[in-house]
Order: sequence, then structure tokens, then C-alpha cells
Amino acid sequence: MQRTLVQQGSTTLMVSLPAKWVQENKLKKGSTIDINRINQNLMISSFGNNYQLKIIIKLKGLTESLIRTYITNTYRKGFDNIKVFYETKEQLSILKEVIKTRLIGFEITKTEKSYCIVESVTEPSLDLFENILSKLIFNISQLLDLCLENSSFKRDTYEEIEENIQRYDNFCRRVISKGARLTGEKELYWTFLTLIVHGNREIYFLIKETKKTKYSPALLLLIKKVKEIFDLIKKSYLERRVDHFEELHFLEKEVRIEAKKIIFKGKEEAVFASLLLSASRRFYQANSPLLGLILQGED
Repeated sequence: MQRTLVQQGSTTLMVSLPAKWVQENKLKKGSTIDINRINQNLMISSFGNNYQLKIIIKLKGLTESLIRTYITNTYRKGFDNIKVFYETKEQLSILKEVIKTRLIGFEITKTEKSYCIVESVTEPSLDLFENILSKLIFNISQLLDLCLENSSFKRDTYEEIEENIQRYDNFCRRVISKGARLTGEKELYWTFLTLIVHGNREIYFLIKETKKTKYSPALLLLIKKVKEIFDLIKKSYLERRVDHFEELHFLEKEVRIEAKKIIFKGKEEAVFASLLLSASRRFYQANSPLLGLILQGED
């Protein structure tokens, strides 16, 4: 679509917005729009205007993971008002728990016999994306610290950290879906989140499976190296620097070597080493989208 620029005054150029887009986004005189510069391009978005995206979903079965997938993905996709049809009280109970532990700022605002309304009530500003993502990264670091302690894992502690990570991840993906000030970086952020959160899940399952197991020195060394990999990712993200990437590549190779030594012995710790190897691989792969974000920020 092409538009002709119109001169307004001595230095200002103006362009009209497509009428259909204006109507679809319910814009009017005085509405706020976002204009973002991406290299040589400008991206205009309607973020900041007060209208709700609504959707209707129907729950089937009592599987917690399936119900969780339904509701978290509608949240991630940016819907503000979700009408949920349920068949049993058990489904409603699971839904309430998922909302409590997975969604930031969402609550059930209305409950009827066969459905309920879930909507944004006290949701943080979408401008807090960087702040929430930083919290997610620090919580993953906390979980790795807990893993290294290997003393007395308190279930409440590691479960609470994991819940925070999942809530922060869902919120960040919601911001990405809504396109709030991340135009041109969406795919990079989404991929970065996917990799570090999947790596985190391996650490979570390691703690869950080994909370009564004392680690061998070899396994503790492996955990320490995996944490060093993640610390480099954390440092690179927070400082927006690529200086640490070469060290990251060397560390990942070291983890592969040490993990294989444990795996080839074929004992119980082989399973734990496999989880750590998978986590290190995810964290290592996160350096690729992170590099893209850092380079894009330098434009």
C-alpha cells in the first residue's frame, strides 16, 4: 500500500491512515498510536488503545496440562476476555489453580453454572516487558543455585521459583503477541524465551527427581558448568554485550565431554547428566537469538 506525503508547515510531512485499519482498531480523534523506527522503516501500531480482544473456549477432560495449555495460550495470544465453558466442578477447580499460578493480572470475574469469564483485572503495564524478562532470567539463575546446593530441597521453594518463571514467560509472550514496542524483534525474543525456559525445565525436573539424592563430585561439576553457561547468557543479555560468547562456546563443549563420561557409565546419574546436557544445549542455543537482539539494538 502506497500513500502520498502531504506538506504541513515548513518542516512537517503527514500521511493519512487506511480507513479500514482505523475502524478495525477502533481509533478516533485523540487516540494514541505507536510509531517505531526499524532500520529504514517505520512501523505504526495501535497499542495503547482501550479495547478488549475476546475469545470463547470449551474445556474437555480433566487433564491439568491440557486445561493449562488452553488457558495459557489464549493469554499468550493477547486475549483480554476469555469465556470458558466447563462441564464439571473439577475442571473449574483446575482452571482456578492455573490462573493463580500461570497468569499475571487475570482473574475469574464471573461464574455461572456452565461457564466463567476470565479477564485482565490488575495486569501490569506492557511497558514492563524488559523488567519482567529480567526477573525471569534471575529466577532461572536462582533455580540453578538451588540445584547446586544439593542439600535439602524445600518443595515450596523450587516450586515457587518455577511458578514465577512460568508466569513471567507467559506475560512476556503476551506482550510479544500484542506487538507492544517489540516490532522487528518478536521472533528473536520468542525464540530466546523458548530456549532459556526449555533449558530451565530440565533443571526443574532434575531437582524434582533428585531432591533426596546426594550428587557425586562429577555431577556437581557438571551442574556448575551449566550454571556458568547460563550466567554468561544472563550477563550478555543484561549488559547487551557479545564479549562473553566465545567463552560460552568453549563451556558448551566442556559440558558435552563431562556429561558423556557420566552417561557412558550407565548408572543412575546418567539420567541426571542427560537432563543437564539438554539444559546446557538449550542455554547455549539461546546465544543465537540473543546475538540478533544485541546487534539490532546497536542499529
